[in-house]
Amino acid sequence: MRRRTLTEIKTDAHLLASCHNIDEVCKTIYVSKNELLLNILQPKYSCFQMRKPNGNLREIEAPVEGLKSIQKQLNYFLQALYFENQTRASHGYLINPKNQKSQKNIVKNAESHLGNPYMLNADFKDFFHQIKLNDVVTIFSGQLLDFNQKDAFAIAKLCVYNNHLPMGAPTSPVLSNLYAIPLDNDIQQWADSNQITYTRFVDDLTFSSENEAFSQKHLDDIVQICSKYSLKLNDKKTSFKDPTDKKMVTGLILNQTVDIPPEFYNQLSKDLFRLKAVYEASILTRQLEHNNLLDKFKQEVQGQVNFIGMVEGYSSPEYRKYRQLYQQTFEVDDELFSKRWTSFSYL
Repeated sequence: MRRRTLTEIKTDAHLLASCHNIDEVCKTIYVSKNELLLNILQPKYSCFQMRKPNGNLREIEAPVEGLKSIQKQLNYFLQALYFENQTRASHGYLINPKNQKSQKNIVKNAESHLGNPYMLNADFKDFFHQIKLNDVVTIFSGQLLDFNQKDAFAIAKLCVYNNHLPMGAPTSPVLSNLYAIPLDNDIQQWADSNQITYTRFVDDLTFSSENEAFSQKHLDDIVQICSKYSLKLNDKKTSFKDPTDKKMVTGLILNQTVDIPPEFYNQLSKDLFRLKAVYEASILTRQLEHNNLLDKFKQEVQGQVNFIGMVEGYSSPEYRKYRQLYQQTFEVDDELFSKRWTSFSYL
């Protein structure tokens, strides 16, 4: 999708904020009212499980294509609205304007804490699922959006499944950010008064300090603020870090700079090996065209390679190495290819 200029983002945010009812929303997001109402009354989702890196299963509630398309249209304008009202702490799922050098992302989130010897890491338990239908209704009928209660409820129903934000809907990340605006502001006020640096990347909360170690009292204060918004932290993922401890923020290591951990490169090397196997198997079975599994795998691995460039720099040795390995994945030596696959020794 084409990146928008600051002026375009401001215009899109104003267009959505100017809507007061469903008819105006339909006109703004280019969706017929009948189609919108049908998906509100009969929202359809495909539910399945995906394995997390730690081995646990994550419930995915993915909207079917018609509903997903409407949510994408709405998300386009909601993202603009949030960009115009974003909090200082938030760094996740933000659009980045065209030609703007300073951008918030996972790297900037981690860089905010560089050089601080004391750290407290926390995250919300099932963040999206903690945000309920009534919370979403409040977003659409609150200060930023001024729908009447009936239409706010209807639009909220379009974005909610089983009374919570679904993991897998295009609108869930931005709605979680919009819901968290007052939360971020309250925590920010508390952090500033205690000379603490605070950032949030979706459900990951990071606190760091230059002079004072974190105590249970600090955590209790944070829990109390979160409870105002009916949000609970995941106790198993709360950790206190002292100067001698290794510090990580959203999977990135804090040294003198923000770096990618060795485990990431090890996994990427394995994925590159598997990608080559899938690619060669597709050649063997003549299924290169319209191979959704291969296309999805390619995008995933390419995203990991691009992530190295974003963190380490696009001129770094690490990025150049893995970009070359990715390109070599699709270079097939006919003789070696034939030998591997006829002897069944490759896998």
